[in-house]
Amino acid sequence: MSESVVLDSSALLAYLQEEDGADEVGEALLDASTAGTRHLVTSVNWAEILYAAARQVRFEDVAEVAAAVDQLPVQMVEVGRDLSVIAAGFKCEHALGLADAYAAALAILLDVPLMTTDDDFEALEAGGLQLRRIR
Repeated sequence: MSESVVLDSSALLAYLQEEDGADEVGEALLDASTAGTRHLVTSVNWAEILYAAARQVRFEDVAEVAAAVDQLPVQMVEVGRDLSVIAAGFKCEHALGLADAYAAALAILLDVPLMTTDDDFEALEAGGLQLRRIR
């Protein structure tokens, strides 16, 4: 896989915490690194990843998590008005967390797959969301 994907929080957390699905995310990250591309994560998901991983035993604090993620071929995408409008629509219409709504919105907006461990996105597949489930 050499195309960019949007990583939702669950996918990157699975990798950082060495959970089920970590190998698939690791492969995607290696492919991106080899191809000189980067996978995408919204700034909302970035914050969720930092605080969730910092709570785990593997990391001392949020700065350590940020430093670890900074070494990966991952680009943080700042949220703006257009992305927020799409995400808010998804949040209103579907049972999604806010970070999940932003990840789905970015994937739809850019027409790239969303890598996730969650089943919460199934309703959006009919609307064109491409899912890559890792477990």
